Amino acid sequence: MDKTFSTTGLLLGVIGLILGLISILEVFPSFTFYMSIGAIVFGILGIIFGAIGFAREDPKALGIAGLIL
Repeated sequence: MDKTFSTTGLLLGVIGLILGLISILEVFPSFTFYMSIGAIVFGILGIIFGAIGFAREDPKALGIAGLIL
């Protein structure tokens, strides 16, 4: 069950980070600057918490989590 939450955190983090970076380049004009920054911040937090979840469950996954970060 923890692995599911970790995977979800990583996926949502990556999606948020990509959306934030794309919207800063003004591909989506409806996104404001603060929405872009918020998406990037929450994306980074999601990736970090997902990586921590993987590392807690399987110590060998710490290297993979480090590569993702």
